[in-house]
Amino acid sequence: MKVVIIGVHGHMGIILRHLDKCSGVSLAGIAPGCPEEDISQRAAAWKSYHPSLEIYDDYRRMVEEIKPDVAGVGSFYYKNEEITVDLFRRGIHCISEKPAALTLEGLEKLKEEHEKSGVEYASMLEMRYGRLFLAAHDSLEKGDIGKPLMSTAQKTYKLGERSFLFRSRSCFGGTIPFVGIHGIDLILWSMNAPVDEIFARHTRQGNASHGELESCGIVGISFKNGTFATANIDFLNPAKALEHGDDRLRIAGEKGIIEAKEGKTILVTGEAPPAEIQKDPERFFFVDFLAQIQKKGRCLVSAKDSFYSTEVVLKARQAADEKRVVKF
Repeated sequence: MKVVIIGVHGHMGIILRHLDKCSGVSLAGIAPGCPEEDISQRAAAWKSYHPSLEIYDDYRRMVEEIKPDVAGVGSFYYKNEEITVDLFRRGIHCISEKPAALTLEGLEKLKEEHEKSGVEYASMLEMRYGRLFLAAHDSLEKGDIGKPLMSTAQKTYKLGERSFLFRSRSCFGGTIPFVGIHGIDLILWSMNAPVDEIFARHTRQGNASHGELESCGIVGISFKNGTFATANIDFLNPAKALEHGDDRLRIAGEKGIIEAKEGKTILVTGEAPPAEIQKDPERFFFVDFLAQIQKKGRCLVSAKDSFYSTEVVLKARQAADEKRVVKF
């Protein structure tokens, strides 16, 4: 299988970290997603590890010449949807940066083209493969806390000095879709119920002169089965914090609570006191994605999941913009 990379923004580590676990797979080419994107430094670094990697200045020429089986898409965020549609039309399986689209109209186009393409697709919602969250989901699947009734997610980043992409809504989509989709996807994965209504708020206060970037936001979700969830989303993780992010998930159920935070996943029930539960990372995003293409396995993030989580965050952004509850 030949793999190419389009763009150097976002979660390309999903592909690069685990190539050595994929037999018969080669990293064949890399190109920018648009002429304005400079990939030179990262392309040179990656070529030092993959000497056969070909560096192109146009992704279209690259895919025409290499004819790859799989592409990773992580260009400027506002270009990814257009590139992904192009790959669908060419019959190339792909993983793209999240969110899958920056507008609801763009999302519908993406879904339509994917339906016609017959290829596998996933958005880079890699937190499903995180050790803490795999452990939480495994415990949930075992029925340790019974039916989940409420979930709370936290997703925070350090702001630092961001590029022009983060100063315009049209370039990165907004903080709820860009940051929040990880935590909200974990909620949707955990609660496993259709969304009914979405409430949200966000603000640009304290965004350190980053234009249209929202510094923080909250999202409330009610599900059609009567359960609900909240997500706290921000770029407010202090510069002196030990880690770039501080990601958390709490799921409360009929029989107990699962909480993933600060490097541990803790289960407490009516029968047993708090205890750490562990699940070694025995599954890997890109390995699973290739197995799904070959019909030998299943990726934890499907195209349906990717589109659904994108729709939820885009409607949450709408709810925050319009200061109203949005019916799903």
